[in-house]
Amino acid sequence: MAKKRDIVIAGYSETPVEFKSGRSAYDFGGEALAKLLQSTGIPKSEIDGMAVAAPLSECPNPFSPCIWLRGWGFRRNG
Repeated sequence: MAKKRDIVIAGYSETPVEFKSGRSAYDFGGEALAKLLQSTGIPKSEIDGMAVAAPLSECPNPFSPCIWLRGWGFRRNG
């Protein structure tokens, strides 16, 4: 039987919508992560899960969120 774990949503982050800003979705994602870490005060090392929604307009690769998380230094546990 699978072990049940407590789940906590400790923070939420988003960036403003900017049309033709010249910034990539990766830039906006990094900004959102930085805001999340700052607003929650939780160290990145304590985060063990994250949900990311990728904008399909710029990142048609369905694995973009996985690439982002690895780029931000998150690693799969187990």
